Amino acid sequence: MHSGTPVIESLMSVCSYKGALLYKGKRLMAFQEGQSQGYGSNWWSTGGQDDPSGQVVVFAGNQVVRGTAGFWSGKRPKVTQRVLLVGMGSALYDGRDQRWRDDYALLTAAEGFWRASPGCRSLL
Repeated sequence: MHSGTPVIESLMSVCSYKGALLYKGKRLMAFQEGQSQGYGSNWWSTGGQDDPSGQVVVFAGNQVVRGTAGFWSGKRPKVTQRVLLVGMGSALYDGRDQRWRDDYALLTAAEGFWRASPGCRSLL
């Protein structure tokens, strides 16, 4: 992936992982991801109760992890794992930090695939 690919960095918290979203080496915002009820859908948030949030869709190659038999139990192929952060573009556009509002390359990238940075620990 090229250097403009958005990146997720995270550290473990109690029942989710907290970290930061990076784009071209710059921190965009705080980031938290987790899983509802231990098996439910994966979610993302920027941290606060009224802050933006959405669902996470995890891919292994071109296959959706949650919808492909055996992938969730760890039998997924050794390929680059990518995620869609549903609603991230809107969160950046409508967020409190207005400096991202006119960065159309970032807003477009935010609606596409993200990847975890090397060493990133997460529920994904």
